[in-house]
Amino acid sequence: MQPRLGFDLDGVLAAFVPSFTRLLEQQTGQSHFPEDWQDDPIFPAVWHWPQHYGYSSNQVEAAWGTVKASRTFWATLDPIRASLDALHLVPKGARVYFVTSRVGDWALRQTQQWLSDHLLAYWDVEAWSALVCSDKEAAARALRLQFYIDDYHVNAADVARVRDCRSYLLDQPYNRVEMEGVVRVASVDEALRDWLSR
Repeated sequence: MQPRLGFDLDGVLAAFVPSFTRLLEQQTGQSHFPEDWQDDPIFPAVWHWPQHYGYSSNQVEAAWGTVKASRTFWATLDPIRASLDALHLVPKGARVYFVTSRVGDWALRQTQQWLSDHLLAYWDVEAWSALVCSDKEAAARALRLQFYIDDYHVNAADVARVRDCRSYLLDQPYNRVEMEGVVRVASVDEALRDWLSR
């Protein structure tokens, strides 16, 4: 059977947090975050980090409104290079899906652009697709995934319910919750090596 692998994007392959943090600071004209947040290895320590640092729900919602209306936000996120480097471990002939819950009318097109820009530089892949879907469990079932990695513990736990799919959680300070059936890993490289060893 052709191997079928799924990857979340933001927080796994693309650096969402820095871009959204800077957008929030620029849009509000306020900086509630620690001065050294860009160099802090445990930033953010919680999932809802803007609210944690004192931004109001209205400010956060307005920033999300900007993201939804943007034709460039998702396409310009920085890549997480170590994660992209690990993709050379994906078996030849595998079918690869990038399943993201990005929002906005231009989210899919920007995601495809981002993947084209960054995948081609790191990885000679023949068959990949991008899918915008917030229900990662349903996507994993429909796509018959055998491997999936995410940085959001809820998504990883949901996918762990899918028979024949090994669900990995990329360890981050904001997702340190123990869950049954989920394999916590320090890197995409570790996840792929573990899956390939089975």
